[in-house]
Amino acid sequence: MYIKSGIRYRSPHFQVNIPCSYHYIPHNIIFQSVNILTNHEYYKVEKIIEQIKPFWTKYDSLSEKDMMLLESNFTHRFPEDMREFFLWSNGGAGKFHNIYISLWPLDEIKELNDGYLINHYLGEQFMAFGSDGGPICFLLDYRNPEHTRISSVNFGHLDIDEVKQI
Repeated sequence: MYIKSGIRYRSPHFQVNIPCSYHYIPHNIIFQSVNILTNHEYYKVEKIIEQIKPFWTKYDSLSEKDMMLLESNFTHRFPEDMREFFLWSNGGAGKFHNIYISLWPLDEIKELNDGYLINHYLGEQFMAFGSDGGPICFLLDYRNPEHTRISSVNFGHLDIDEVKQI
């Protein structure tokens, strides 16, 4: 079946929707993986990686040791599924239909957060980790410690009231 596909990823930690272009996706993948929205099953990171590979320019992988060392610089730990993704691709970029996503390498996240004054304007409960290549900043929102969310805000309007959950 040809559909306007997209990745809708929900885990115990965060949810994100990534629209893609029209292409063939077997219906069993759609129903078993991409659109699992209710029960607490979630789309495995390995399957997300397989689906985005054609669209993604990945950076070098990280070792678990490097990941732990880099995480020690942050106030909060990354959600497990996000850690798994960054172990595969330490940042990277891709265009999904009409949306460009750039994830920063972990060794640059602290410096970029400091440079953009993320904690100054939004507080310690947010960590920027990428952008759309333009004015939109992607954030991890730690305000609810049991459920980290991915959110966005305009770099030019860093106001906590402007933060939107993705």
